[in-house]
Amino acid sequence: MKSPRAKAATARAPRRWRTPPPLIRGSAESLEGMEILREVPGETGVLLWQAYRNVMFWATAEPADRGTLFSPSAAQRRLSELLAADLPAELVDALVAVGRMLGAPDTTSGDSIAEACRAVADWAEQQEYSATALAFTQAAALAAPRNASLALAVGKLARARNELPRAETWYRHAIMIARQIGDWSVYGRAYLSLGNMARQRGNFPGAHRMHIKALRSG
Repeated sequence: MKSPRAKAATARAPRRWRTPPPLIRGSAESLEGMEILREVPGETGVLLWQAYRNVMFWATAEPADRGTLFSPSAAQRRLSELLAADLPAELVDALVAVGRMLGAPDTTSGDSIAEACRAVADWAEQQEYSATALAFTQAAALAAPRNASLALAVGKLARARNELPRAETWYRHAIMIARQIGDWSVYGRAYLSLGNMARQRGNFPGAHRMHIKALRSG
């Protein structure tokens, strides 16, 4: 016969893993995506900023509401703007993909938008536009919310820019997603990164706990 403690343990509902939403704006950003305009000159910067704002609006909306987010002519206007612009070749396909999303927001897949955003982020990293790379990696992570690797990448880029509170929230978000989907590689690397940040701050007990979790996941 089971003891009362054993019965209580059996009846207890499984623990749900929850973390606060990750930070999606830097402390110096008075306008979402403003750092893109500061980094990238000319019409390229404006078109990147518009694309970023579109993706963030789309990715943070409820899927059932996406069909009414943009005007019927938004896609055609954007594609015309892209056609007339003198853009780096590496950005054309990605920005066209985002432009087409404006015309079919309810049927466009998150993975396709995440791929487009990652292409922009890769270009930005090559140009040493660190804020733009961070912004579009974050947009990719929000467009594909079950991708733990993208969440981890946001944390790393935020940390490289010394945006430590933002980095910490994204590392913890990566841990939550990785735990849910069983991506133990990302789970361990995120804990390792959190431990390194704690050590950098002088929080050695916290660093020890995080590194033990990373070790156990391996």
